[in-house]
Amino acid sequence: MSQLRDGTETYAAGTSRMTADTVILANTAKQADMNYEAVPVLFPGAILDGMVRGKSKRPNYDRIIEFVEIAIEGDAPATDMIFQLVVDGVVKSQQYTLAGGGAYAYITVTGDGNGGAGTGLVVAAGSYLQAKAVTATNAGASYAVLTPIARRRIQ
Repeated sequence: MSQLRDGTETYAAGTSRMTADTVILANTAKQADMNYEAVPVLFPGAILDGMVRGKSKRPNYDRIIEFVEIAIEGDAPATDMIFQLVVDGVVKSQQYTLAGGGAYAYITVTGDGNGGAGTGLVVAAGSYLQAKAVTATNAGASYAVLTPIARRRIQ
């Protein structure tokens, strides 16, 4: 077997069916993992309530945000820090909270991320995605990184 540029593997002619199936399943899993993207949104310095950061856009494919990761660089916040995602200027209803004293949170998007049913917050191709600090001013953290983790959907 040899490894291809994208991390998947090939198998030689004459490989048994069982070995080939194993390679195919492993390649499928690797390709599924490669369909995820994580674009960090930085909140440097004094983070204020209402601060919006990190405008990003993907013109060729939809993003379905399934998780949000919040990490603090430096001192942990004294109180809860709450963030929300913003799509094309519209604040979505789900709030992502990092508990006071914590330095890391990995949060699953609930339903469609805006109070409805679904399997993630859909950000359509060509739409802008940003993050908003809702409650952060008195938390005391000096640097936060919020990372939406999205599955790509090409239509």
